[in-house]
Amino acid sequence: MKANFLLLTTLIGIIFLSSCSSDDNPTTPPIINEGASKLVMQLYLNQSSPSQSYIISKDNIEDLMTGEISADQQGIEEPEGYRFGVPVGNKALFSFGYASSTLNAISYINNEGIIDTDDKPFLYDRVFQRFTVSEDGSTLLAMEVPAGAGYEQRQISFVDTEDVRVTKKVKTDVYKSEEEGLVALPTGLLIRGDKLFVPYQVHDVGGQWQTLRPNSALMAVYSYPDVEENPIKIIEDDRTCNIGVNASTSTLIKTEEDDIYSLSCGAVGAGFNTEAVTKPSGILRIKNGETDFDESYFFNIEEKTGGKIFGLSYLGNNMAIASIINNPEVGEAWSAYNTIYNQTLVIIDLVAQTVSNIDGIPLFKSGYFPTGVFVEDGKAYPTIVAENEVAIYQIDIATGTATKGAIVKGKDLSGLTRLDLEQ
Repeated sequence: MKANFLLLTTLIGIIFLSSCSSDDNPTTPPIINEGASKLVMQLYLNQSSPSQSYIISKDNIEDLMTGEISADQQGIEEPEGYRFGVPVGNKALFSFGYASSTLNAISYINNEGIIDTDDKPFLYDRVFQRFTVSEDGSTLLAMEVPAGAGYEQRQISFVDTEDVRVTKKVKTDVYKSEEEGLVALPTGLLIRGDKLFVPYQVHDVGGQWQTLRPNSALMAVYSYPDVEENPIKIIEDDRTCNIGVNASTSTLIKTEEDDIYSLSCGAVGAGFNTEAVTKPSGILRIKNGETDFDESYFFNIEEKTGGKIFGLSYLGNNMAIASIINNPEVGEAWSAYNTIYNQTLVIIDLVAQTVSNIDGIPLFKSGYFPTGVFVEDGKAYPTIVAENEVAIYQIDIATGTATKGAIVKGKDLSGLTRLDLEQ
């Protein structure tokens, strides 16, 4: 993963600065909203090197729809460097450091109506880049994806979400071919029942970040929770290209019926060698109880939209929100993350395989969908990084219309979630 655009959240704040109190009067107790939940998010400031982020909290949805969201005299300052944020249900927001100097993780909780750290950070030696949470919320899996590390195995760490500690580590190749000099680059993790699903791309062992075999969807399937060194099976589908994009944890989604859907992109702006990509961008399905791709299902996104799917987040009732790269032939490698504003949001019906445009959102870039889009009461709340401003939008899922909310005083927001009061 390239350090100049890596994206997503971690939870490390040692210093707590309440927006309801002041350092000038440290004896004043914080205002406690007893019994309430809190909306929590990670705000990235404009400077890109070193990156700086803050944990910001709001009381109500209405706070996302008016005024500005900024780190001015509020929030918990995180260590320098990019951080991945992973919500664990409504009980915690985990923050994982990406910079080599801050390889640590902390869990943020709603402690008596204020957001605080549980003060149980743990350290790790290699960057975690892929994440998933168990269905009961007790375990978070974090996977190392070392680039240019030769045939070194990829390590999966099991993190106890209550004690905030690693309880087990499992190493796996996922896939490798020493004869051809190839290794797997995992692009996601998802737990369903007694299986762990790990999609991957095939890259050069020297870490050149090249999609060398892009014209099929590749997935390793492991047992869970007894994950072993080798997968149970490797599944493949040649109707579309490699699953996933770099720096995203929204590669796989799961519905209420326990069907799994995967996104395949294939755009040069997402880091693909497009001169080698011949298969269309689309969505595959693994039905509940199955461990193979559903041969009767292929959602050809490229045919329906003329673009390539870059982000996918579940809305409920077999509906999802997707980021689509328009004019995917425009731009250079990785431009979707940094320089080209050519993405739109659409609502898709996963079963009917229909695409509906969303009115009221400008073209944007980035679209990492690091931890999915926050959804509540029939509304979705993405952060849109447009050319002239960054803002939160409220999308009415039923009507497909968007309303601009608060202006974000920074370069992006991620990890927006709701945390319940810690008991």
